[in-house]
Amino acid sequence: MLATGHVDTPTGSRYAYGFMVADEGGVRWFGHGGDAPGMNGDLRIFPLSGYPVAVLSNFGPPAADRIVSYVGKRLPDK
Repeated sequence: MLATGHVDTPTGSRYAYGFMVADEGGVRWFGHGGDAPGMNGDLRIFPLSGYPVAVLSNFGPPAADRIVSYVGKRLPDK
């Protein structure tokens, strides 16, 4: 239930119980991020490959999101 989207969001992803659930270029992930001026963080879990990716940044958004997206698209399949 934690990784199953229940509510649609304007970005095309779905919100589950505490996590966003999305598919980027055929790669499914769920996770959560946050930001404030001068800091940014993002956690994504890729269930098909089994990898979690966490990025913390001392730059404002979307720094962490860009890095997690870049890494997520390059993870090997299981």
